[in-house]
Amino acid sequence: MKKILCAVLIAALSVPASATLSTARADDTGRVVAGAAGGFLGGLFLGSVLSHPRPAPPPAYYVAAPEDAEPGPVCYWRPGRPYWDGEYGVWRRPRVRVCD
Repeated sequence: MKKILCAVLIAALSVPASATLSTARADDTGRVVAGAAGGFLGGLFLGSVLSHPRPAPPPAYYVAAPEDAEPGPVCYWRPGRPYWDGEYGVWRRPRVRVCD
């Protein structure tokens, strides 16, 4: 889909540009430089879009746990015992992990 979109974008941008071509003269250096800069920047943009590959999708399989496996412990977080933090001058209450 991305390559099709880029191809359509290239075609849409190149057709109007080729239809309005005129001869380049030495007194039109501003137009020549602007055209060269636009072409260079457009090439950089399209090259960067087309060069980034898509990441591979994750594996599409699932391994079920054995039926005889015991469930693990139930763990949760609860507030711990408060203590004075002398560096910042505040009371701190850490979180403590409790597993049943």
